[in-house]
Amino acid sequence: MTFRYRIKLFGITEEIVGRSEYDLESKEKMDSEALIMAMKSSFPDLEKIHSLMLAVNQQYSQEKTELNPDDEIALIPPVSGG
Repeated sequence: MTFRYRIKLFGITEEIVGRSEYDLESKEKMDSEALIMAMKSSFPDLEKIHSLMLAVNQQYSQEKTELNPDDEIALIPPVSGG
């Protein structure tokens, strides 16, 4: 069985990946930590972002939040205001 996670990307994460959404496939069900590690493995420039956050169903995720393929997932770069 293959699990497919659709990840929404914004700002610098969108620039690094080259698109606003990315489909990540895995043979195993993932948690938030594994998904971030997989994204950094696929896109090494994401390692340069120190405070990368993951939102799941419009809520910031905690460490090792279990993910489902139908979850709304977003990779959130640091945000500054002005």
